Formats: sequence, structure tokens, C-alpha cells
Amino acid sequence: MNTSKLNPPSEQDFHLALLRAYIDSANDGIFVVCDEMKFHVANRLLARWLGETEKSLTAHKQRIPVTRFFDDEESRNLFKEKFQEALSGKPARFECHLSPKHGEPRWVEISLNKVDLEAGDLVIGVVRDVTERRALLAEAHHHARHDDLTGLLNRREFERRLKDLFRSAKAENARHVLLYVDLDQFKIVNDSCGHMAGDELLRQIAGRTQTEVRKNDTFARLGGDEFGVLLENCQMDQALEIAEKLRDSIAGFRFRWDDRTFDISASIGVCAITQASESPLDVLGNADAACYIAKNKGRNRVQLFGGK
Repeated sequence: MNTSKLNPPSEQDFHLALLRAYIDSANDGIFVVCDEMKFHVANRLLARWLGETEKSLTAHKQRIPVTRFFDDEESRNLFKEKFQEALSGKPARFECHLSPKHGEPRWVEISLNKVDLEAGDLVIGVVRDVTERRALLAEAHHHARHDDLTGLLNRREFERRLKDLFRSAKAENARHVLLYVDLDQFKIVNDSCGHMAGDELLRQIAGRTQTEVRKNDTFARLGGDEFGVLLENCQMDQALEIAEKLRDSIAGFRFRWDDRTFDISASIGVCAITQASESPLDVLGNADAACYIAKNKGRNRVQLFGGK
């Protein structure tokens, strides 16, 4: 006998079943937590992301706090802060990193809203996976700051950092140094072997030389065969030592293409960034001028701007 016809579901049961079907079919994670941040509801998708079942998350007297699924302190503290905002009646939306023990880590956007019920203060959350979007943004940000050929920072990022050092020199009397590096034999390689050889030379030079500067310094490709180095909080004696190491590293390099071998060298112009510097453009121009002098003196040398 079909007892469902004898005992049809109440309208309330029907609406609850309809609501449950809706949240379980949602493309976002959905949860409800109490004022202790413990789960009362978790839809099917969120439970799967967390590597749990809804029953394990919401078992009576064993409810799991949502904060258990943030393993980094920054995300955990951010959730707590935004949760308190939501409890006070202010809707919250933020991004943080979910890192469940039994699930796949992912970046998520969480929206929190307070639910006014007689049973107590509850907060409903909607969790959207933004991992792919963040990866695309990170990739775009990387390309905006880096040179596609060599992987070094590009001229735009170099000039931005140069402006920062110029401001710190003016405001804090800090001392920095700019190195302007120009390869001496690049045109010979490019003209005799073609642009593919020239590109490969630049890649190999970038990989060889960036290890010669300090970890926190800025190494960038400025364009063509020209490179720039910003030595932060660096006295001139140390800067000249670094420039000589850089020159020596390049001079010790033999570039091979097909059956030909090229001896490579570089001329390096050096200019201080101090309170007396007139502008970032002036510093860059002075380092370029010193590099030009180094070339006129026979190439493969370091030249200090204003020096002999």
C-alpha cells in the first residue's frame, strides 16, 4: 500500500525539501553556522570540498567549527573578523584560502549574512571557488611586471622601483646605486647569426648574471641588450664590487651558436641615488652616460658617473 497518499507531506515539509534540493544543486558551497562558527548546515558541494560529509560536520554536540578548514593564520583571522561583522548585521564578502585536511586546497570568495531567527544568531555563508580566477590574475600581474624573453623584471617595473628608491633617498637620506649594463658584442651576434641567436644570448646572460646581485636587489631588462640593476641600501664601495663581479661573470662567458663561438663582455655605468639626486630620470640618464664612457674607453669595464 502506498502510504504517501494516505499521509501527504505538509506544506512546510514540502518547502523544506524544495529548499534542500535547491542548496544541494547550487554551484556554490552553502553553509549555516551558529555564533560559535560551528556548522548547522552544509550543502553537498561544500562538504565535498572539505572532504567531509554533512553529517560529520553537523552532528549534534559534535559540530565542527568552520575555522578548522583554514590552516594559515591570515585566512583564519580574516574569517573571524568578517564573521563578527556579519553577526553585527553588516554583510561581509572577502577572499581567503581553504585548506581542508581531506580536501583539495582552493581560493574562495565567501559571502556572509546574518539570519534573524528566534532560535538564536545564525550566519549563512556562500562559498565560491575563485582559484582559477586568482591564477589568471596572478599570471597577468606577472606578465605586466616581467620581460617575456628573459623572465627578468621589465623596464616599467624597474622605473617604478627606481622612483621608490629615489623617494627613500630624499626622505630618509638612504643611499642606493643604479647599474646600467650594456652588452658589447650583441650586435655582432644578432647580425651574423640572426635574432634567434640574439634572443638566446640574452636569455643565457640573464640566467647567468642575476645570481651575482644580492637577493633583495632589482635586476631588470631595460630593452634590447641593456639591463638595469638597483642596489638598495648599498654603499658605493660595495656597489663597485658587485658591478665588477657582474662584469667578470659576463666576460667569462662563451656563447655558442651552431658552429660559432663568441666572447661576450659588457660595459657597466654606475650612478649613486642620494638626497642630491635631481630625479629618477636624471639618475638613469647619468648611469647610461657612464656606460657610454666605459664603451669609449675600450668596453668590458665599469665606469662610475663623475669618476675618472
